[in-house]
Amino acid sequence: MSKSGRFAAASLIVSLYGASMPTFGEDTLVLTVESGVQLALEHNERIMMARSERIKADEKTREARSSGLPQLGAFVDYDRNWLLPSFVFDDARFSIGNDNNLTGSLRLTQSLYRGGGIRARVQAARLEAQYTREVERAVRQQLTAEVETGFYEYLLAAELARVSDLAVQRSRSNLAQVRALRQAGQVSEYDLVRARVQVTVVSTDSLSARKELGKAKIRLVDRLGLDLNCAVRIEAQFRRESPITGATLDSLTRLGVERRPEILQLAQLIGARERQIQVEKAAGRPRVDLVADGQMQFQEDDLDISNSDQWQRSWSTGVRVEVPILDGKRSRSRTAQAREETKRLGYERRQLERGVEREIAEARMDWQEGLARQGARQETVEQATVGLAVAQSHYESGAGTQLEILDAQLVLVQAESDLAMARRDRALSVVELERAVGVLGEL
Repeated sequence: MSKSGRFAAASLIVSLYGASMPTFGEDTLVLTVESGVQLALEHNERIMMARSERIKADEKTREARSSGLPQLGAFVDYDRNWLLPSFVFDDARFSIGNDNNLTGSLRLTQSLYRGGGIRARVQAARLEAQYTREVERAVRQQLTAEVETGFYEYLLAAELARVSDLAVQRSRSNLAQVRALRQAGQVSEYDLVRARVQVTVVSTDSLSARKELGKAKIRLVDRLGLDLNCAVRIEAQFRRESPITGATLDSLTRLGVERRPEILQLAQLIGARERQIQVEKAAGRPRVDLVADGQMQFQEDDLDISNSDQWQRSWSTGVRVEVPILDGKRSRSRTAQAREETKRLGYERRQLERGVEREIAEARMDWQEGLARQGARQETVEQATVGLAVAQSHYESGAGTQLEILDAQLVLVQAESDLAMARRDRALSVVELERAVGVLGEL
């Protein structure tokens, strides 16, 4: 195929591709970063699983509290004696007992003292419930980071597609200029061929950029848990700042130690294990319970329970004391295990705090670097734009060459692409800084 044929084919493909782009109607779902995050939080399986764990932990707290509440139980026993024991006295046989024996009991037990074990168990359960809340919070922040990243990747793809479209427009404008100069006999046929080739090349690049934009949109819609065929319009911008970007490193580090979900998770676990030590110690201490018993007993040969006169009733209250004497040192061993687990978690927390401090410092440096790089890329675009204008002016006056224009266009496209990536990287650095501090999605 000739150069002009390839140019015409590429132009037709671009036109058809643009005509096939979807149009937005009344049923189009408008997505912003905020609404996208909310959608993901409502439908994501990880959030649902974390929420389920939190609810289960709350129920465990109620279970632990129940040990200190009154316990009431009802018991019914029925015995049918088919052969009663008997004895002979003075040539007469006597039977002992009755054919039917029915006993109903009601027992109320209230714990009075368990060596502090019940209180410690309830406190440990509350701390573990708080731990699950921090786990859910960490999942929420991680999901928020993933969704924001998906939006910024889409915005980058859209920006690169726009840059490619501008490159096509510039190359077509340059081709029109070269064609006019060629008709006037001011340039060679080679310049015209080179301009046509440039249009074909950038048109192909534009198709690739549009394809990547479509893929980025599909990935984002899938990440939000929406139907891939759902009509959406994305209205978002790159993040530039955050309420914490102006803070000093020391204040960010202090805030991170206070708010980072992983650190708070370990803090809750350490507290729970400390309470577990008290629980294990309490296992070796005396137990005191208040017990109240009520009993009704029916003993007759004829099973006629409607006869109230045959029921024998009794009520009693008392205090039951249980003192562990020897348990094979099990309580001491379990206490030592809980104490060592608490120490291990303490070491892990100190290690995690150092890691968080490092992450915050690195994220802050990335944000500073991203801010400076975006400014530098913006200046590069401005300079490349001026360079292209100068090259075009020189070419029109006959002082320049077509190669200078093509080089200037290439430099401008690269500068605009670098600026788009710098804006994306700056937005991601803001997200990473908030995640490292532990406040992502909470400001």
